[in-house]
Amino acid sequence: MRRPRRQFGGSIVKTSSIVDKKAVNKIGIYSTTKAAVMTLTRTAAREYAQSNIRVNAISPGLVMTDMATRMSLENPEYFNTNMLDVIPMGRGGEPDEIAKIVTRLCEKASFITGACITADGGWSA
Repeated sequence: MRRPRRQFGGSIVKTSSIVDKKAVNKIGIYSTTKAAVMTLTRTAAREYAQSNIRVNAISPGLVMTDMATRMSLENPEYFNTNMLDVIPMGRGGEPDEIAKIVTRLCEKASFITGACITADGGWSA
C-alpha cells in the first residue's frame, strides 16, 4: 500500500557560504558559523519533514553585490588576483542568479530537503 500523498506545507531556505565546505585563511569563526548553518539545516529538515516543511540551504561563493563591486573598484589588482582568478568561471555570481536558485527550492523542488546547493562558479570543485 502506498502512503497518502501529503500536501506541501512550506519551505525554508537558509543562506550559508562556500566557506562552510572550503577552508579560507583568517575567517575561522565565520566558517564555523556557516558550517553550523548546514548542520541546523539537515537537522531541521528531518524534524520538520512530518509537518511537510522542507529545509534547504544555499552556499554561494563570490556574489557581485554592492559591497563586492566597491571592493573590485577600490583595489582591482587584489580583487582580480585573489578573488576572480581563483574562480574557474572567471566571474562572481549575480544576485539574481542566487535568487533564482532560492525560488526554485521554494516553488519547484518538492522532494528536496536537507540539501545544500553550492553556487560558486566552480571554486570549491
